[in-house]
Amino acid sequence: MEKNLGLGVAWRRLERQGRSGYRRNIEFNGEIRDITAKFSL
Repeated sequence: MEKNLGLGVAWRRLERQGRSGYRRNIEFNGEIRDITAKFSL
């Protein structure tokens, strides 16, 4: 549960930054996708 909450916070931060900050966080988004992929399994 704690890990899931951590991911939720990370997603909220990305949403707050919006599209303007998306390019800056491409690498960070990639890491989150890898993590979420592991949880989805």
